[in-house]
Amino acid sequence: VAPHKAISKAPYKVVFNVHSSSTSIRSVHFNDHIKIVKERIGLKYDVDVQVVTMSHLSLVEQVDLVSGATILVTMCGGGAVTSMFLPKGASLFVFFNEDERSGTGNAMPRLDWDLLNNLSHIRTHWLPRPQRFGTKYEGPRAADFEAFARLVEHELDVVSFT
Repeated sequence: VAPHKAISKAPYKVVFNVHSSSTSIRSVHFNDHIKIVKERIGLKYDVDVQVVTMSHLSLVEQVDLVSGATILVTMCGGGAVTSMFLPKGASLFVFFNEDERSGTGNAMPRLDWDLLNNLSHIRTHWLPRPQRFGTKYEGPRAADFEAFARLVEHELDVVSFT
């Protein structure tokens, strides 16, 4: 499979990289996001949702999977690096934890920032994954899921007209 080929038409492959980290704060199942794509976005677009754990795949399997994807959804970190093999015009949704800090305690983790934002052949979207509101954990809110759904729909609108 040749990286950087053009996106194929429907069905549009949406790949979710789940449990991409051994760090519990970054080990995300994306169950609600997957349900949104299958049930809501699937009403408008023919989508092929694939749920994988990249670390369980060989490098060749990862490249083969991602090089045919329209959208890759992942947490920041090692699982996001495979995005360099996304086809031209694809989208990358990178989630990061809002309250995760670097060793200095005052900066958001953006080790992937420069690389992923400079992959000129794809559209990269950074999405915060809320952890706390006030003093208690509440996780993502309805507005977060609505924004995700609209962004997925927008990205599929873009590729369906090209």
